[in-house]
Amino acid sequence: MLLRILRGTGPGVVILIIVIAILLWIGSFLNPHISYELYYESDPMPLYALLKSITGGNHAVGLIVTFSMVLLMAYLLVSFNTSVIFISERTFLPAVVYVMLSALFPAFQVLNPVLPASIFLVLAAGKIMKTYRVQGIAYDLFDAGFLISTGCLFYANFIWFAALLVIGIILIRPAGLREFVIALTGMATPFALTSGFYYVLDKGPETVFLILERSITGDIPDYALNGFSLLVLILPGLLLLFSILHLLPVLNTGKISSRKTFYLLFWILFIAGAIFIFSPSVSFDIIWLAGMPVSYFLAHFLIFFRRKVITEISFALFFLLVFLIQILELVR
Repeated sequence: MLLRILRGTGPGVVILIIVIAILLWIGSFLNPHISYELYYESDPMPLYALLKSITGGNHAVGLIVTFSMVLLMAYLLVSFNTSVIFISERTFLPAVVYVMLSALFPAFQVLNPVLPASIFLVLAAGKIMKTYRVQGIAYDLFDAGFLISTGCLFYANFIWFAALLVIGIILIRPAGLREFVIALTGMATPFALTSGFYYVLDKGPETVFLILERSITGDIPDYALNGFSLLVLILPGLLLLFSILHLLPVLNTGKISSRKTFYLLFWILFIAGAIFIFSPSVSFDIIWLAGMPVSYFLAHFLIFFRRKVITEISFALFFLLVFLIQILELVR
């Protein structure tokens, strides 16, 4: 019943999504604390340092800003599908799934640089897909490079998503040197502007690159999952597996643009997974980035899997387990 309601697109669904978001963040709102120290708090990238200064270091204000960005991310996920229509049904379900994923790890429901980077990831993916069948010079590739580079000025490990530009150019349109130059110019521009800013401040134009290097190579303490959290992760993990297995056979039956969009989403998930495995400075906060493709995969499965009883029960159980995580966070 809940899933059937949330598949809709009316204003009532929007209100319900906001209510669900509040419920799934209630533990962090009522019991605000930082339980996991992260390197980017002591050595932040420039734009994240600016964001921290705007919030004044106030944890409650930072939490409100973070929650607002989650709602913005939910809106952008719906907007991206509306612009490309790769899920062949207009639905708000990807937004709901992302909100649920955002509540899996209460320790990361704080002001952080990964969430702003995820917003730039959605925008960059939209720009890459806009180059599909564009005749002549695809200037949207400059915008995509600019967005990814700007996201990197929040979160250092976002730099690895520069690979998405190369993949997107090869995947979406005939690859040529001109496209790569345009994308590279877009990537270089925010770093050039930031280096110039540091030069004016007499801090050395190389400062931003030194922070970038320290952020990527720095190590962080392991994030210990308790038994219940580990149990809860099994369900979305299985749902993701079934979603991918369900999606792969039907990819070739859809429009070419839809197929290419899903391929791009697979690459986003692959890059996020590779960063999580190989980068010493990445923890489960990567959920903010990986949650983008996962939201679409799960939404596609929940909408189009024929056995509706299974999807209704799976969705309700997922929601209940995530809500219980927040309740435990509230009472601990």
